[in-house]
Amino acid sequence: LEGYVEYSQSVTVELSQGVGTGSVLTVYRDGEIWKTYTIVIIGDLNTDGVVDIYDASVYAAIVNGDMEFEEASVFNLASDLNDDTVSDIYDLAIVNSVVNGETDLSQILR
Repeated sequence: LEGYVEYSQSVTVELSQGVGTGSVLTVYRDGEIWKTYTIVIIGDLNTDGVVDIYDASVYAAIVNGDMEFEEASVFNLASDLNDDTVSDIYDLAIVNSVVNGETDLSQILR
């Protein structure tokens, strides 16, 4: 986060793991938890912070019915690439286009 966040002397941050979907960023103020944020990277379903073939394999498992996320999970938000409230074959097609370099994903939430 260096270079992106300006810190005051009384504010510190802690990241639960690498920067990927589901990672938790905790902000401390004067040693006490001040705010907590859960990171969502659109298209990143395997929590590595990159949209790649490994995420496409997770989408394939969702489409085949081999995997599903809890309803309130940040992964539901990260997996709905076309904003139709479901993760399905259309989202898999989009992530495949991203992996093949044919399109980009916006990381701005809709």
